[in-house]
Amino acid sequence: MRRIGRWQRYCLLWWKESQFPSLNVNSANHDLVKALALSTVGSRLALWQRRDWSTSSHPRVLPSPRSVNHASARKGVRDQRLKRAAGDLLAYGVLRILPKDKYPWACETSCVSALTGILFAESLRLVDDDILLINDWARYRINPTTGDSKRAAKIILEYRKALDRFLAMALQMISLHPIVLAKVRSGEMQSSDFNVFLREEDHPFRKIFVDSVVRILELDSKARAEAAEIRRLDAEGIETPAATAEEGDVATLSAVPEELGGVST
Repeated sequence: MRRIGRWQRYCLLWWKESQFPSLNVNSANHDLVKALALSTVGSRLALWQRRDWSTSSHPRVLPSPRSVNHASARKGVRDQRLKRAAGDLLAYGVLRILPKDKYPWACETSCVSALTGILFAESLRLVDDDILLINDWARYRINPTTGDSKRAAKIILEYRKALDRFLAMALQMISLHPIVLAKVRSGEMQSSDFNVFLREEDHPFRKIFVDSVVRILELDSKARAEAAEIRRLDAEGIETPAATAEEGDVATLSAVPEELGGVST
């Protein structure tokens, strides 16, 4: 999967969608689009800790003033902080450090959840029984609402491995399409063989797996929105409603930075 560049994978996905409109079924899913962008285009991450974003090399970074994630006015800063939860991630393209500025600016940013980072960031590994490491620096301890944390961490890691394999196979199929079509046109391959190729690609398991990823991201987005609303109501002194997240759903798993005096580098 890592043998071709991220930008080439992005172009392959774009070509595939333009040739096969059925792949646009989930194109309106904002969370899925952001997750795929994290997986295919950029994987540099900053971590939200208490009140600021930080990276492995900078204790504080700021979203670029041109970014939708930048808040300049005092109320905007307050609202932004109420939206964020410990462990949220900021995907960015580059860091710009100017001589006159105290902190570096993160450009081309996109806010994603901890779960999205765990599933779609560049790398993930288990460094302890219940601690996952994203991109070799952001540490997360898995705290399920029910069940054993060690088992939950292993399940998440195995699901991530399955997702990586699925994306690798999907990208391989995408890259084979122009080659196979050329062979059909030149007579090197029969049309019936091409139909078999398409049936392999449209295997029912693929839809089941894609639907499960979409469902996980939707539940995660719902849980985060509810948590942000509760933080807003608490800040305004309003009684908060009971959470409506379904017990046992993957979205009820919480991934928070391990408290070791900050994120380990």
